[in-house]
Amino acid sequence: GFRATAELARETVTDMFPDTAHGEHTLAFPSYWAAVELELNRDEAAAKGVWESFTTQQQDGASTTGGEYANIAEAHVAHAEFLWRRLGSVEAARGVYKRCYARLNMESIAPAALAAAAAAAAAAS
Repeated sequence: GFRATAELARETVTDMFPDTAHGEHTLAFPSYWAAVELELNRDEAAAKGVWESFTTQQQDGASTTGGEYANIAEAHVAHAEFLWRRLGSVEAARGVYKRCYARLNMESIAPAALAAAAAAAAAAS
């Protein structure tokens, strides 16, 4: 089904781009996946779980899984916005914001996204 395909895509992209947050800076993959879980599968818990898995690292014995966007501030903002706008859960969104602001060493993808946009604009002209 869709979940198995999405997990396989996540693993494949993570293997191909281990040093980047999925090689993209739009957060499109978790946004799309969570929307599919909510809209098509009608599964709020799975939709929340998608964002949690991308923004929170899970310890599994000696290995760490997930959390590709754990240190990316915009991912936490997108997660909170999803909880608030799509699920109407203000308290859950507030919790994500609190967790984000409490973290040290958060990064921003804005410089990389701006550089990519500038390169695309330069190539178009």
